[in-house]
Amino acid sequence: MQNQTGYYAVANVSSSLWLNGAASAIRSSGDFSGNNANLTLGAQLSVIRWSGWGTDPVTGQSNDQTQYPLYDQNASYKSVADLDGFGGDWFNPARPAHATFSLTVPYEVSASLIAIPGQAVTVFEVDLDLGWWFYNDHLDTVDNQPQSISLDLASGANTVLCPMVLLETLTARGAAPAPAPGSLASAASPCCPAGQPG
Repeated sequence: MQNQTGYYAVANVSSSLWLNGAASAIRSSGDFSGNNANLTLGAQLSVIRWSGWGTDPVTGQSNDQTQYPLYDQNASYKSVADLDGFGGDWFNPARPAHATFSLTVPYEVSASLIAIPGQAVTVFEVDLDLGWWFYNDHLDTVDNQPQSISLDLASGANTVLCPMVLLETLTARGAAPAPAPGSLASAASPCCPAGQPG
């Protein structure tokens, strides 16, 4: 999205991610301490300063194609699943972890009060963040015992959807001129991976 005026625009953005499918985390048993398999999924909203964002006054580096800092992480990231499958040991039974996802449950993400310079191009990206690992007694391990983490969001009717991104502008046109590139009003620091222009 390009701010086609010569003035700063302040905007709110919101979206949602919809999933249909299933996931599981299963780990092998141990003697004194069982093994674990962990899978995390989250809906993530990123705002990428694509072009026309000036330079960082502290580092002198271009702000283009870096992340706009979002301070309310509770709004821009929503946990979808946190599965921790336990394989069991001499003292505790196995606890495999499973989850199903339905299109009736949206995972809503948003960001507020984004200050966009005049003529700047901004990309709003919504994606599914995924992490997985196997561990034993808080140490990363991978052995030859039965273990699995599965995630199915593609077979049959299973899918991942982002139906829309809603942009709300709060600044009246012509309200205030954009500061010169590199001024404090246009400075911010990168924090996350970049996306593609839209």
